[in-house]
This record gives sequence, structure tokens and C-alpha cells, in this order.
Amino acid sequence: MEQTLRVVGKRLPNKENFDKVQGKAEYCATITLPGMLVGKLLHSPHAHARVLRVDASRAERLPGVKAVISKKDSPKKIFTWNVMTFQLPEGELQDMYLFDEVVRYPGEPVAAVAAINEEVARQALDLIEVDYEVLPAVFSLMRQQSLRRLWYTRICSKTSVFLPVRFLVTVMWKKTLPNRT
Repeated sequence: MEQTLRVVGKRLPNKENFDKVQGKAEYCATITLPGMLVGKLLHSPHAHARVLRVDASRAERLPGVKAVISKKDSPKKIFTWNVMTFQLPEGELQDMYLFDEVVRYPGEPVAAVAAINEEVARQALDLIEVDYEVLPAVFSLMRQQSLRRLWYTRICSKTSVFLPVRFLVTVMWKKTLPNRT
């Protein structure tokens, strides 16, 4: 008894393609749900600097801002930005702190904001004041040899895997709704 298959071995139209070519497809970044917040990061402009002070009080008072977090709100937990830690047998090198006291590249996050929309989040970022002590930065290999001790001061550990996005969501959730556990 031979069975005729309707799907196996046949080319079927992909139902998503019609929405994609017409610009109607929804993606994670374009979906808006009721009560959804927008998160934005404040980045360091310096290649190497010590963060002396982060004053987010004006940003926290801005209407529409639900939470602002910085180094004072984050635990000293070592992690890596690489989320593909499963690729190496011993895991990825865990050598960073979220919102560390020292920034080591331009664009390293120093604070985060959760607000009701993108415009309010951007305004809040502009209201955050950060004082830096600019430190010597390494831009060449020859200079790096003379500054080797200054260049890398973190303690490396492979104790745990920590995803910063999950942490940000957890901290902002707790700050936004302090009555929940």
C-alpha cells in the first residue's frame, strides 16, 4: 500500500514572504504592547576613564521615566557580553562588570533608562550627568607595552554565566514595581 504525501518532498509557499515584501511583517523590534517600556543606554565618550559620579536625579524626575540604573544599582558580578558561551568547552572568559567604575572603550555603558517611549528615554539620557577622570588609553601596540599594568586591571573569573540584558530587565522591573518580589 503506497501512500501519497501532500507535503513531504513538495515546495510550499512561505506565508511570511507576502508580509515581508509588502512591509507588513512584524519583528521583535517593531512590536508595541500596552504598558511596554523603552530602554536606552548612556555610553561613555572616553576610551579609558574612571567613572567618578553618576547623577541621575534629574532624569528620574522626568515625567514618563520609570527607572534609571547605574553602577550604584548593579552588583559586582562578573560576566561577558558574549551570549554564545556554550561554544567553548570551558565557557567564554568572564571579565567584565555591568556599569563598572572604569570604562575601557568608547561606548561602554555607564547608565540605563527605562521610559514610556523613545523620546522620553532620550531626554532622560541627556539629563544624566557623569563625571569622568580620563585615564591613559592604549591606541598602539608600542604604547601598550609601556602601559601593560594600567591597561587591564580586572580580575578574571569563570564562576558564572550572566546575561546583562536579563539583569537590566530584572533591576528595572524591581525599580519600576517596588511592591513586587
